[in-house]
Amino acid sequence: MPVSIAALLRTWRKLVRSSHVILVDNINVYSGTLETDDPSTIDDLEVTGFDPLRGNFASGVATLLADSTINTLHVDLQGEADVIGSPRIDDFRVDAGGLADITGNAVVTTFTVNGTAIDEAEAIFTTLADNGTTTITGTAHCAVADLNLGGTLNVESGGLIGDDTTLLTVASSTTGTANVAAGGYLHFETSDISGTLNLNLTSTATVDVNELTASGAVNISGGQLMTVQTVDVSGTVNVHSNAKVVIANSSEIGTLDVTTGATVTLTARTGSYATSPARVLTVTTLFLGNTNGFATGTLDIKDNDMIVKDGDIGSWDGDEYTGLQGILQHSLHNGAWDLPGIITSISTSSPFTSIGIATASEVLGIGSTATDNWVQGAGLTVGVTGSDILLKYTYTGDANLDGVIASDDYFQIDSHVGLNGSAFDYFNGDFNLDGNIDGDDYFFINSNIGGQGDQL
Repeated sequence: MPVSIAALLRTWRKLVRSSHVILVDNINVYSGTLETDDPSTIDDLEVTGFDPLRGNFASGVATLLADSTINTLHVDLQGEADVIGSPRIDDFRVDAGGLADITGNAVVTTFTVNGTAIDEAEAIFTTLADNGTTTITGTAHCAVADLNLGGTLNVESGGLIGDDTTLLTVASSTTGTANVAAGGYLHFETSDISGTLNLNLTSTATVDVNELTASGAVNISGGQLMTVQTVDVSGTVNVHSNAKVVIANSSEIGTLDVTTGATVTLTARTGSYATSPARVLTVTTLFLGNTNGFATGTLDIKDNDMIVKDGDIGSWDGDEYTGLQGILQHSLHNGAWDLPGIITSISTSSPFTSIGIATASEVLGIGSTATDNWVQGAGLTVGVTGSDILLKYTYTGDANLDGVIASDDYFQIDSHVGLNGSAFDYFNGDFNLDGNIDGDDYFFINSNIGGQGDQL
């Protein structure tokens, strides 16, 4: 068996060679190189750049070229561990000044990267299969191309894991948990979550995601901000416990559940409305919590649009609206938009803007199962089904949700004002959602007909 050891080996108590496998209790690499070509079983492997016999720093390097089993692997103080194969490591620790470069498919039970303000600890993985506990803390950086999360990942103060290539995977029937503490940073570029991902965030933690893709469940909790460029989740996204999630681009979610104190926000458009199309958040099922019939979670669409595919638009029950119109009525709060529910935090009064709501059947004149295109400003066209509920940031009085005030909108209010008390809904002219189609609604549409800007 070719084994090259040009290093100081301390406490080498037992060496057994059998079928090209070496069994070793303890190896300490202070300077020089330890290299194994065949599978090895090592109880304790320490790689460091400090030589206690000489009292100086050099550079210890351990290179494992085969699929080895290591009980404890410790790298620190200019030490470097290069693993080419697919080792199983029970306890893997990289301390200040240490570097671990794993280009195989490592399976690690307990993994800790712990740096200091003076010496950063660094670990580079092609694939990290985390089925136990991984902790990134201190001034520490863990770069992972493929992070297979089936255990617990703790990112503590000063810890950083992930980069612009990281794929986060949670396998089916598996639960992966990432706890990001104050001062910790987690980033993944893409994801493939068919199991359950739990993201627990605390104050000043940073979680930055390019594309969140999942067919399973993603549970986000904690009072800190998580930024996602695009969400494509056919399963469930639960945003709980004061968590704050910002979505930067048009996204699709199967079930979105935002509970008490939590907030999901769509990023506001940049530039001119004539050239900057709205983001569109499409959800199949929407839950916003419920206390005494009122929403407790908040969805802020800012100047964007939303489609709810399996929802109840609601109706007037004699005192208030039910369904999604009831949520809007409560959130509107006399124009303040300051209560939980569906809101816009950038409504204006010159011209008046608000969130309009109608079914695609009403807006496009199609049957409940028919499909058509919802055409809006800046060239945005969205395919919808007649039963879809459309919500749009628009000029107050834009009954048909096309982003402008025109004769079609006057036709709606003019046709229903005489039916006040028996005709309701935003689409029919109740633009302030107070249960009446009257002079107050004409005030909004008349104020906006001459003061509106670009098509929204």
